[in-house]
Amino acid sequence: MITSYIPFTIVLSDNQIIPVRNIFAFRNVIMAAFNQRDYVMRYTIKTGDTPASLAYFLYGSDRYEWAIYTLNGIVNPYFDWPLSEDDFYEMIEEKYLNKVCLFLNLDSFTNNFVKGETITNGSATGIVDSWDRTLCKITVTSITGTFEADDEITSASSSGTIGRIVEQGQDAVHHFETESGVVLDPYLGYLQAYIAGTNELYALTNHQYEEKLNNSKRQIYVLKPEYIRAAENVLIKNINKIATIDAGNTTI
Repeated sequence: MITSYIPFTIVLSDNQIIPVRNIFAFRNVIMAAFNQRDYVMRYTIKTGDTPASLAYFLYGSDRYEWAIYTLNGIVNPYFDWPLSEDDFYEMIEEKYLNKVCLFLNLDSFTNNFVKGETITNGSATGIVDSWDRTLCKITVTSITGTFEADDEITSASSSGTIGRIVEQGQDAVHHFETESGVVLDPYLGYLQAYIAGTNELYALTNHQYEEKLNNSKRQIYVLKPEYIRAAENVLIKNINKIATIDAGNTTI
């Protein structure tokens, strides 16, 4: 699994190696010369594609992966490139495993809950991992004992009444959204019905949100293959103008 990767080096056809500290400086140079539709095309990233493999597929060499990064402003492929199926499920586990979401009844809480503090119903305890006031949602870890709906919970900062419990964090609502992608105001009855368990209309779970976000990264722009050498020549011509190659104090 990719954990961290900040670009990178550009290897030109003459084997000149250019270190990159500011991807957007390179992108500005490329976009200034190739910002018309005639030069680029859309591409949908497929399962198994990497910047290097895509560069090889399009341009015949993986050294042209810089063209993929620069045109799309990709700084870190772990965040800016869609995860593989295995990496996606590993991310879901890392982010949501062993996290329980407690939804409080609207207007039952007094103040904000604070990350890291302990909540209790008098017998069970848990540690606040996060507090989402908009959704009246406490994400809790390290639970001992049992929390149940209608329990009164307290912490050093606040108190409230549990309306609904979602045992798996990935299954809890992230926000409410129509099929066409319109984000809805949760207080127009959607959140109340969700907490009461009477209706989950338009509820987008954390898992669905992460999946949608991941898939949204599949649409990118790529330079048409016939212009890749011209783009390389533009970089060579402008190499002394590109920002932050060395000391980070040059601007385009």
